Amino acid sequence: MKRRLWIPIGGALLLLIVWLATPLPRPLFPDDYSTVVVDRDGRRLRVFLNSAEQWCFPPDSFVIPEKLVISAVTYEDKRFYKHFGIDPIAFFRAVGQNLRKGRIVSGASTITMQVARIANPKRRSIFNKFIEAIHSIKIELKYSKEDILRLYFDHAPYGGNIRGYRAACLRYWGIEAEEITWGEAAALAVLPNSPSLINPDTDAGELRAKRDRLLRKLHDHGHIDDETLELSLLEPIPRGQIPFEFTAPHLCRSLARRYSGEFVTTTIDYKIQRETERLASRHAEWLQSFGVKNVAVLVADTRTGDVLAYVGSNDFHDDALKGKVDGVRAPRSTGSLLKPFLYALAMDEAIIIPETQIKDIPTFYGAFAPHNADMSFSGFVTARDALIRSLNVPAVRLLYAYGLHDFYSFLQNAGMSYLFRSPDEYGLPIILGGCEGSLWEMVSIFRGLGNGGVFSGLNTILGDSIELGDSLISTEACWTVLDIIQNVNRPGAEYYWHQYSSQRPISWKTGTSYGHR
Repeated sequence: MKRRLWIPIGGALLLLIVWLATPLPRPLFPDDYSTVVVDRDGRRLRVFLNSAEQWCFPPDSFVIPEKLVISAVTYEDKRFYKHFGIDPIAFFRAVGQNLRKGRIVSGASTITMQVARIANPKRRSIFNKFIEAIHSIKIELKYSKEDILRLYFDHAPYGGNIRGYRAACLRYWGIEAEEITWGEAAALAVLPNSPSLINPDTDAGELRAKRDRLLRKLHDHGHIDDETLELSLLEPIPRGQIPFEFTAPHLCRSLARRYSGEFVTTTIDYKIQRETERLASRHAEWLQSFGVKNVAVLVADTRTGDVLAYVGSNDFHDDALKGKVDGVRAPRSTGSLLKPFLYALAMDEAIIIPETQIKDIPTFYGAFAPHNADMSFSGFVTARDALIRSLNVPAVRLLYAYGLHDFYSFLQNAGMSYLFRSPDEYGLPIILGGCEGSLWEMVSIFRGLGNGGVFSGLNTILGDSIELGDSLISTEACWTVLDIIQNVNRPGAEYYWHQYSSQRPISWKTGTSYGHR
């Protein structure tokens, strides 16, 4: 009697030991997902592979399509909502089949058991199957049925290097998961069981046969009607994968380094981005004849500081022209771009007004003798005309009067971070492009000019707040300078902009690099 009693006790102790010795992985799935970068309206700009070179979207709160849930449960685990991780009926049926065949022909895996296997993949064996069953029970105790389904659909293998239903919908059909048809849902439902069935180099007949059998079963169970079945059977099987969007690659690359494995919602406006890329590419072709090999463009909202378009080069894939170098962030000579700020600061100090006469004559500061681009001098010019024409000599004389050190301090406070020399090392040529700045910094400080002298920087992440900067220039001086540089002559056909009915006044400034930098 005692010996018989020890048998169940020993069995229970053994199960307890196995239970304690086989904990679930923590976390259940490693935090290794694709970085998905989207524009302000949720449209994808770029998707990055995870560290395992897989397309696997981060978990989200999107509702899993009912069609996909019904299809998967019908195909994989029809008693999913009734069992506790192991389906006893399917288990004993599989045991009988395996004994009759003398080999493993049926695994009786439930969806929960598949979650356990995907989370902790092991070689197929009876022992590992037993551990998988233990893990599935633990998963059932820890998660709700809805959570288990989400874990399954977010991580299931769908052929090749695709993991998760959202990546599968996009790579195979180019659609969002919410848009899938019954035929597509059925194809997705059978794939995790045999993910190698989709291969552009193999026949899709087996996948079609499995999908069609499932569609007929869905029809028999009353989930779809006759017309839906007929139309679903006519749907083609995907062959190969559809590439993801590849937009704003330089910005996306930078954000992926900071927000690896996350959904990143940017401030980019997709339509503005694409149009900017098109215009940049067209303009780059025209510039080729002048020996200019690359371009970069940054478009930002003056009021909010949101970056709406980001073009780091005209061709990211052109390695010969260093297309992967981010021209928006690369420090370059500022050229004449800093002149409007000097004029505004000088107005605040009552050194000039727009009509003040400034000498444009041969001028020497030690060994430094500035000259204008056309190598001529105009004698006396108004501050307004000197800024419109971007004359160098009046700008240098004005900087000398305003103070080199004060101007340098303004640049630092405004957000220029590439000033690695002292003011005296830069000297007066700083106003002609003798210092370094990036396109990002130039757009940022010009935004400050447009915001009435408040310099607050730029933003690329939607919803992030920009810290309110300091007021460095008066609103009146900013408005006056912006009004003046509306009269800068525009290049090409834009010279006649005021004759068009759709004319728009634009305050703008050119800058030619100093010393080929």
